[in-house]
Amino acid sequence: MSRPALALLLSLLPTLPLSGCGGGGQAPEPPGGYAFPQGVASDGVHDGELVLTTRCQRRDGREADVGLTLQVSHRNDFHELLAEVPLVALKRDDYRVRARLGGLPPGITVYYRFVVDHDVSPVGRALTGPATARRS
Repeated sequence: MSRPALALLLSLLPTLPLSGCGGGGQAPEPPGGYAFPQGVASDGVHDGELVLTTRCQRRDGREADVGLTLQVSHRNDFHELLAEVPLVALKRDDYRVRARLGGLPPGITVYYRFVVDHDVSPVGRALTGPATARRS
């Protein structure tokens, strides 16, 4: 991650290095091996937080956990990343992942996608949550 504030990353699912996402030492699978059947979704919570979700499954029907990476950028070409977060889509959770990112500036537009090997989800666009009023 390029910003220290993004260290406040809470993944609601465990993150483990798996083969197929660079952690197992094996070559990546060819393109087209994974699908994102429900696309991507986001929710701006508050104070620059976002909750980003997707569902990723193997096209070959194998029932194995899927290692993937969440990428977040302020540019739609992803040339500069604000965050790059390893995640795992678990079979027991029907291959759904959900990540909460904090420390982003409130009220900005960001672009996000999930990547596994050569396969990329649809790109989502989200507005980070607004700043909440502080009481003194």
